Amino acid sequence: QQPLYQTLPGGLTALDAHQINSTPAGGPRFSLFRTDGCGDALEATYFRAANFRGRDTLATAVDGYAPIYAPAVPVDTVAANLGSSIQSFELNGRTTLGSRIQLLGGFRWVEWNESLTTVGTSTSGLFPYNETASIGCINSLYGYQIGFDSLLLTTNWLRVEGLMKGGAYYNNAVAQVTGSSQGVGPYASRLGSPHGPAFVGEVGLTGVIPLHRNLDFRFGYLGLWLESLAQPTTQYANQTFDPAQPAPKLDLTGGVVLQGVTLGLEGRW
Repeated sequence: QQPLYQTLPGGLTALDAHQINSTPAGGPRFSLFRTDGCGDALEATYFRAANFRGRDTLATAVDGYAPIYAPAVPVDTVAANLGSSIQSFELNGRTTLGSRIQLLGGFRWVEWNESLTTVGTSTSGLFPYNETASIGCINSLYGYQIGFDSLLLTTNWLRVEGLMKGGAYYNNAVAQVTGSSQGVGPYASRLGSPHGPAFVGEVGLTGVIPLHRNLDFRFGYLGLWLESLAQPTTQYANQTFDPAQPAPKLDLTGGVVLQGVTLGLEGRW
């Protein structure tokens, strides 16, 4: 858990990153396959899902909260907004082993974007003020993946496919930080750190129903796991928002798991 705001007095966690639940998001996924007479194939796939959005607010408490990065500065109200998106492109070669398994391997690029904005407001004192922080992180991962695609079940009206793949990645991560605290600001800095290795893994389970000789309906489950990321919530506690202080190092200990359902059509020609 990554604390963002603490209670006053006591220093207990009032708001952490896990409390900012994201709404579902959607996006397209396109794949092209070129298959030879032996069943071996070349695959190109692009995937994007955008506008994951989470918001949270804390009940008003006079001088009841303080941001982790400025624990001595009290505020009355707190609002947080967290957004993210992902896109990916991969180019894989597929080699058929028997009638039910294809081994795959190739290049993959994944971009994970995430931004966090928090605002703490004090209106109870003589001079009202806001504590603001905005951190945006872009992770550009480049690497090689291996895996397999298998045929788990086949009948006259349904077949079930299972997919698993993963690999090591180089992460060219950057973070843009802006904000202000009481008596300090506005503040802006850019943090960057090429880093490796990161990890990206994917699992999938798909049902396929034939609609026509050259057309199938596909539905299933997709899971993605990304590790060693720069995320706004992991940068948060290290910020000072003070131009007189050196910028902290970029923290690359974040990770994210994405899960969802897939629906689509498969055509052959």
